[in-house]
Amino acid sequence: MIAECQIVHSPSFPTGRVIPSGSIYWTKGKGAALWTGAKHKWSTLHKLLKAAGVPAKFLDGLTTNVIMEVIPGYMSKGKHGK
Repeated sequence: MIAECQIVHSPSFPTGRVIPSGSIYWTKGKGAALWTGAKHKWSTLHKLLKAAGVPAKFLDGLTTNVIMEVIPGYMSKGKHGK
């Protein structure tokens, strides 16, 4: 469960998106590997974050922010990635 929601602003996140520190796992390495290769990246990451205990009121926004941080421009490709 992601218990803390401290906001991270660092050179690692040049876009300045809001990424709670407990969610950094999903942006690199093993965490990112769980969803970046999926056909439906947003849905896959959304399910993973929900299972990790992200509160529902933050889930959609956090999913989008993480994806846009890891794959810049992905969300602006129409039906995501097409």
